[in-house]
Amino acid sequence: MEEGAKIPLNVRTLAIGTAAAILGLLSAVPAAAGIILLNSGPGLSYSNLNPSGQYGGVGASGTTVATGAHPLWQPNHPDGSAAVWISYADTGYQGTHFQPSLGSTPVVTITDTFTTTTTSVLNLEVWADDSAGVAVDGTQVFAPIFTQGSACSGTVIGCLPQDGGVLTNYFLSAGTHTISFVLYQTGSGTDTSSNPMGLLFTGSDETVPEPSDFLLAGAGISAMVLVGRVRQAPVRRGLSARSSSNPSDPSGGAGARRARRHLLAIPWCEGMPFPGEPCAASSFRTSGAGPHRPTGPRCRLLSSGRA
Repeated sequence: MEEGAKIPLNVRTLAIGTAAAILGLLSAVPAAAGIILLNSGPGLSYSNLNPSGQYGGVGASGTTVATGAHPLWQPNHPDGSAAVWISYADTGYQGTHFQPSLGSTPVVTITDTFTTTTTSVLNLEVWADDSAGVAVDGTQVFAPIFTQGSACSGTVIGCLPQDGGVLTNYFLSAGTHTISFVLYQTGSGTDTSSNPMGLLFTGSDETVPEPSDFLLAGAGISAMVLVGRVRQAPVRRGLSARSSSNPSDPSGGAGARRARRHLLAIPWCEGMPFPGEPCAASSFRTSGAGPHRPTGPRCRLLSSGRA
């Protein structure tokens, strides 16, 4: 292409059209960030309740209820969440349903099931009295502890604030997932004041962008940069044409004159610290009906083509 020539209309149209098409696709992509909150609370499913807990109308399976929190336990609503202590019955502190100790034999399994439509990461924090084993889709992520500390297990997973089990950035594929909490009772107390039992958990499942979303976004940005370059090309090429024009032509050649016509009629100072800085308002005046002319000795009006 000849120096100083404008970009052909079909090239500019193609660049702008490509950018518009990619941006349209980007707007059609659903938002990749979605959060599912996971909190212990009434209404979750429980199953496999040991016969020792099946009395007073409580069956082998059913739904959870909120229960009392011991003063030493991690308080309800950790991190400002809606999570509260729960159990298969009112087995918590000073509750109405006592669960005897079973040692390493599971008492009950409580589950929370959710569905994600794309790749996601699971973050979870869990407390239990006396302890709990935790599995995600059948894969154990926390093992139960059968020792007895001053309160609960005395370690992760336990009931004290510092004994919460923390699961971070656990990747999940699209689909339905189940978190299973298997509760254990190991204390020696004989009532719910000295030997309560319960579960508390809070967390979230957050979807992450697909790799194709990143590629599409990158293509959109590249297309916008291309459009910007195409629009600026005529001016840049016109300015560069001056160096290849006839040296005897003080105007710098036809390419430079065309480039000048693209610039605003603003006076510029050659003697300023930064070339091309505008002249001060006091350095130019209006003469009759003609263009603004600078009065400073170092200023010239580029758009007029005259020094």
